[in-house]
Amino acid sequence: MEIEQKMMPSELKGIIGIPLTPFNSANEFEPGPLREQVDFFVRRKAADLLAYPMHVSEALEMSDAERKRALETVIDHNNGRLPVIAHVSSPGTDNAVGFARHARDAGADAMVCTIPYNWGPTPAGIKAHYEKLLNAVDLPLFMYNPAASYYGSPAQISPQLVFELASQYEHLVGIKEASWNTEYFAEVVRRTSMLPRKFAVFAGIEHLVQTMSMGGVGSFSVLNLLFPDLVRNVYELCARGAFVEAMPLQHQVSALLITIKKYKMHAAVKALLEMQGMPIGLPRQPNLPLGPNEGEALVATLKEIGVWPMQPWG
Repeated sequence: MEIEQKMMPSELKGIIGIPLTPFNSANEFEPGPLREQVDFFVRRKAADLLAYPMHVSEALEMSDAERKRALETVIDHNNGRLPVIAHVSSPGTDNAVGFARHARDAGADAMVCTIPYNWGPTPAGIKAHYEKLLNAVDLPLFMYNPAASYYGSPAQISPQLVFELASQYEHLVGIKEASWNTEYFAEVVRRTSMLPRKFAVFAGIEHLVQTMSMGGVGSFSVLNLLFPDLVRNVYELCARGAFVEAMPLQHQVSALLITIKKYKMHAAVKALLEMQGMPIGLPRQPNLPLGPNEGEALVATLKEIGVWPMQPWG
């Protein structure tokens, strides 16, 4: 299949910003603060690409219509300033194809898709899932390898399958590797390095020293809405190969990730954004906002890490 790629290989590196989805007091999608986040990523040079709506964006808590409208909001307001990767994952392959077709028609530059949720598909099922998506939609695709236990199943995308599909489909351009398994990450990098073209292996979260020292090209980022300078500094040092110099900053990033993962990530990030003067509403149920004691404990930990007080947002 001949594909006209919107994203050149040289662009497939860096920090991928993830906007969070704002909801108003009536629990309705609120587009204004979503547009402000896009502007923030561009103005602060906090992101090299955008990905939306990811799980931390509460994609699974949104209706299909909301999810599509929110993606359109990001693409339209971004207006080509940064490449936009549309998250199209769904429990059913046909549903993922539907989201992918919508993303293509809405003007997304690429798509990212994980294995189907819940079912724990077999290796053959995972292969069929990606083949159907690659054959159905002519957008550059990032696979998305989750943690082994993330969906209640040990199912993962094998490094061999990544290599086989990338050898067959030119528009399979990279992977979000979120298993946090060092051996797996290294093996995906090793195998895809044998391709006659670039293949981008992104960390699923900001473990940049660990992954870029093995050949990773950057990461999806939850923290760069809150600490854009910290995340950017770690990335730039790693991109120069200054891993020893980057390590103290990576320690701060890693401590922050452990801290916000103690809560639901989007609940913690939304709470911290509000503390910075950028309220974007509450998380949707079943996830709950931080309680007063949790908010105080979160601030206390940020003080220990050395990142409090935070800069005003904007």
